[in-house]
Amino acid sequence: MINLEERVREIITGILKEEDLFEEDPENIVRNLTQDDDLQNIGLNSFMIIKIVVALETEFKFEFADEELESLDRLNTIGKLVKYIRNTLG
Repeated sequence: MINLEERVREIITGILKEEDLFEEDPENIVRNLTQDDDLQNIGLNSFMIIKIVVALETEFKFEFADEELESLDRLNTIGKLVKYIRNTLG
């Protein structure tokens, strides 16, 4: 069975690698994040967070509710993303 948090971390790492904006290895950046660290604090902008959201929707075959996307603060940590996906997928 897939570990949801690990897969979310892999997706975030992939987006960081695509953007190629970080001096530190993206795998190290994501590995060192706690579930409560704000993704914007590591240098992700709203565009990159939207890319993560789209990648998660594609990977897990669901859509985030529009009201969740109105304020990115609702989805700004690994913990919040994992919790939302778990609650949505049941």
